Amino acid sequence: PAVCNAAATSQSQRDALLAWKSSLGDPAALSTWSRATPTCSWRGVACNNGSAATMLRLRDLGLSGSLDALDFAALPSLSTLDLNGNNLAGAIPSNISRLRALASLDLGSNGFNGTIPPQLGDLSGLVELRLYNNNLVGDVPYQLSRLPKIVQLDLESNYLTSVPFSPMPTVEFLSLSLNYLNGSFPEFVLRSGNVTYLDLSQNAFSGPVPDALPERLPNLQWLNLSANAFSGRIPASLAKLTRLRDLHLGGNSLTGGVPDFLGSMSQMRVLELASNPLGGPLPPVLGRLKML
Repeated sequence: PAVCNAAATSQSQRDALLAWKSSLGDPAALSTWSRATPTCSWRGVACNNGSAATMLRLRDLGLSGSLDALDFAALPSLSTLDLNGNNLAGAIPSNISRLRALASLDLGSNGFNGTIPPQLGDLSGLVELRLYNNNLVGDVPYQLSRLPKIVQLDLESNYLTSVPFSPMPTVEFLSLSLNYLNGSFPEFVLRSGNVTYLDLSQNAFSGPVPDALPERLPNLQWLNLSANAFSGRIPASLAKLTRLRDLHLGGNSLTGGVPDFLGSMSQMRVLELASNPLGGPLPPVLGRLKML
């Protein structure tokens, strides 16, 4: 029965992938996808020992169409779906949550539109989710913040308007850059204590840069808050971010001069403060930053 089961799985995944290929207009880039060859030898497909597809990686192949005709239920072992850099459009289908084994989903740099389906929050094994550089709109569903294993979340360069998240204790890379987000510095970010890379740039966030940042996010190595409406002083507490290498605060409404403490952050490689009404002279101690 196990052999029959594997054969049935193999047949259904082949049918599903060929039906999707057909919906894309039989692109030349997928010419190896045919009934004449084993599915596991097709371009971009990797399988396990039982011939079940575990990876579908079709980056930068000029594919046009949508995901509507892809039967996700026929791919129960798929752990990686990477369609980055194509011309795919339409909505992200809610039944993508049928990919129960999925650990990495990359739909970045396409033309997907509509809202992000809350069902993505059912993909409990998801470690990496990249939806950047699309045309996604509206609220980011709060269900995404409950993904129990998520480490990388990249929603950059969309038309998203709010992120009503709860804390995300596992996330390390978080980019919400280039959206339509506003309000004060997001509280859920301050309560996501493992973040090392944080990009909130090119939104409409306002209010102070939180004093508590180093206490709450002690592992920060890369921080970009540029092109927002943050105001007040650059908090002296940032000196406690001993791992911080890149700090981007340009294009805000920060005042109170360039603080001396920045000169003590010897690990810093990039310091960007342009286009703020900071006033005052540049502290000579900045000359100590040998890695800039």
